Amino acid sequence: MFLNHQIDLVFVQGDTMSAFCGALSAYYFKIPICHIEAGLRSYHLFEPFPEEALRQMIARIANIHFAPTKLSVEYLQKENLTHKSYIYEVGNTGIDALFSLDQKIINNAKIFWNNFGIDLNNDNIILVTIHRRENHGDRLEYILNAIVYIVSKFKNYKIILPLHPNPNVKEKIKHKLCNHNNVYLCDALDYPNLVLIMKNAKLIMTDSGGIQEEAPSFGVPLLVLRYETERKEGVESGFAKLVGADYDLIIKESYAILNKNQKINKLNPYGDGMASKRIENYIKKFLNLKENDAK
Repeated sequence: MFLNHQIDLVFVQGDTMSAFCGALSAYYFKIPICHIEAGLRSYHLFEPFPEEALRQMIARIANIHFAPTKLSVEYLQKENLTHKSYIYEVGNTGIDALFSLDQKIINNAKIFWNNFGIDLNNDNIILVTIHRRENHGDRLEYILNAIVYIVSKFKNYKIILPLHPNPNVKEKIKHKLCNHNNVYLCDALDYPNLVLIMKNAKLIMTDSGGIQEEAPSFGVPLLVLRYETERKEGVESGFAKLVGADYDLIIKESYAILNKNQKINKLNPYGDGMASKRIENYIKKFLNLKENDAK
């Protein structure tokens, strides 16, 4: 690709190994790198693992950093990136994707959940997602024990738990929860089905990064099944609480949210659905500057 085509910019998003490899490949060919979702930090290299290390490494070689929030901009500025680079606050493109779902897609998702035995209009729903590497082993056991307790005490709630394909997670969850009538285990969900169940949940328990960003758009309270998060804005604004794999804390905070049973009436701190447009505008300016410098 790099050898046979003239490439002006390379875009990478997030903190996956593929994002890092894409950025590193562009660096070897001296092609400017645009990092979308830049500046997220826990400053703990093993929480989350390996994402925290990957995104910090991308930052060292990226030329344009598209940061989702003011806090992520501040982190990048404090890191004193040594090469010439640009840092812009644009919002998160994941929120753009959320706002772009049209009604036909949503209607198809409603049919899916009806067939699955979930009445979105009347059922009390808890969404649970668990997949992070740092939650494998004993931590997963503590989390599942807490969920079993909650399931037994809130029998009027339906717990939706999409199963991650990793067998270290999937088999343990199935073994622990498959015999509970109000637990609905399903395969990993496509995006519209996940969005619709998020929107209609009373509580979300998750170790996902993306769900921490999306759920505030629906005012749904979050319990983050992690001890560190790179998405601190949700915690600071009251949407999320860090509970880790602490059995007692998970139960305590779940009780508090479910007994209160209220949405959170605040703006999503991660974006307004216009991130992509802002990125487009900044890229146009960058390319114009590059063209003028070449003359």
